[in-house]
Amino acid sequence: MAYRSTKQAMYTHTRAGRYLGGSARLATAVLLSCLVVCTTGAHAQDSTDVEITVTKSESVKISDVDDWLVGIWGPSDSITRRQGVFDYMCVHSSTGLYRLDFSSTNGGAGLTLRSSANDTMGYLVVVYSYSENSSRAFPDLRQEFSTPFSLNRRLASPTVSCVGQGFANANLYMAAAVNPADFNAAPPGSYQDTIIMTVSAE
Repeated sequence: MAYRSTKQAMYTHTRAGRYLGGSARLATAVLLSCLVVCTTGAHAQDSTDVEITVTKSESVKISDVDDWLVGIWGPSDSITRRQGVFDYMCVHSSTGLYRLDFSSTNGGAGLTLRSSANDTMGYLVVVYSYSENSSRAFPDLRQEFSTPFSLNRRLASPTVSCVGQGFANANLYMAAAVNPADFNAAPPGSYQDTIIMTVSAE
């Protein structure tokens, strides 16, 4: 079968060549002309500009953040002075400065702790940080907030670990604290709040 197919193809080609006569030669000439034109055109050149863009964003990171435990007391306990424990944190920014936004999931105008019975206890946040031009070993800014807040243009660490930076390898010190008036007036219970701290490079 394959042999017959090959022969038929050869025969048809031979007949076509004989039948076309001059037309076959013309077609060959046109084909050769096209090949010459196409080959000549391949030597033409063109150029264009291509712009390459690389965008590298600023980097910022806050680390060494722990849960804040103000304290544990019995149901009849009262306090006579403010209670709170500081958390030492490291803030790195590739720009050298950072902004921190502090918000509370409990909501409301002021910062409040809430119990499972929906009782509330007001609290505040004490912050120590470094101003943008600070060269001191200890933080030079101290602030207290009883509402959600923002810190602007604070000095950041050039490294993500803060090793050798600030005091105790940290540059941001924060504590949730309760005053006697808020603590003593609240019913017994476990009071909590979840806060969101967002840092961005400035």
